[in-house]
Amino acid sequence: MSQLILLGGPPGTGKSTILTHLQKRFTSCAVLDADDVWRVHPDLEDEEKRRFVFRNVAGVVDGYLEAGYERVILSWVFAREDMVEGVEDALSHWATTLDRVYLVARPEVIRARLENRGNPEVIDFALSRLRMIEQLDYPKVDVSDLAPDEAARSVHALITRHNRHDID
Repeated sequence: MSQLILLGGPPGTGKSTILTHLQKRFTSCAVLDADDVWRVHPDLEDEEKRRFVFRNVAGVVDGYLEAGYERVILSWVFAREDMVEGVEDALSHWATTLDRVYLVARPEVIRARLENRGNPEVIDFALSRLRMIEQLDYPKVDVSDLAPDEAARSVHALITRHNRHDID
């Protein structure tokens, strides 16, 4: 049985960076930053975009699972339940277990990180997603004052401790 780990969080929390650290902590592990399989221009309409995104993400994750990887870590914002449900629906035929962990940070930390990396246009989106994520009832790791390896250690501990359910 394979394990799918959803690593969520708003932009500026270090999901992509932490992915590389997490991959080293597990054996037989594949990682995917969902943003890497849906960069398109011009944008598609909402429903059309959603189907396109899920198809691309599910196709890559499917390939990893079919190849026999025991664990796939997928990072994305995942602030809305319908996004998670879309991923679950697309992958339910694998009967994998699912874990969800979110990265959060203080608003001023997110703002500073996004400004420093030259993405000030994303700040409002990131802060709105942070508020949504804070309302979700899943484990969260506050990365405001953590180095990436420390954050990865915390996420790893959460994943190996609990938070698992079977995808029906």
